[in-house]
Amino acid sequence: MSTQVGQLAGGKIGVAVGAEVRRETITLVPDPLLASGQIYGLANTLIDGERDVKSAFVEIRTPFLKNFEMDFAGRVDKYPGIKTNFVPKVGAKWTVTDSLAFRGTYARGFRAPALSQVTPGGAQFFQSGIFDPRRCETDEETPKPGATELDCNKSAAGTGGANPDLVPEKAKSYSLGLLFSPTSYLDIGMDFY
Repeated sequence: MSTQVGQLAGGKIGVAVGAEVRRETITLVPDPLLASGQIYGLANTLIDGERDVKSAFVEIRTPFLKNFEMDFAGRVDKYPGIKTNFVPKVGAKWTVTDSLAFRGTYARGFRAPALSQVTPGGAQFFQSGIFDPRRCETDEETPKPGATELDCNKSAAGTGGANPDLVPEKAKSYSLGLLFSPTSYLDIGMDFY
């Protein structure tokens, strides 16, 4: 939802708010022949999980002057098992002339682990290029006396599971930029971040 409220020297204050509630589900079930080991050489994956995610945001545009405005925004995300997170954003734009403007932002970021990374289950994997250091030279390809080339290029299977202890990724960002419009048909923008 968005609306305009109040008045500043540069115009009306813009306000936008929103909310989101969603259910994420993932189900990966291997083929029965693959799961029973009757098919060799293909990876098995078994994951079955779901979670409810709730989010809300607000954004306020404040035109303090005809040529200077700021934006203030924030978002709250709530994932099961993860502390409620708030990420803010502040932006400003100064229009020096009709053809030149400067802008900048500060923001924080948040990314929760994917459902497949925290849901119980697991995936099988294969790794090749494994070498035996007692049977291969230091170049990892040449067999030592009494060894074979297979000792220097083995493969192995393993399994990996989800990690319920993963924490969200967080970030901070800054940007400065300019917009230059020397003619009505040419716009040049540069941003440093």
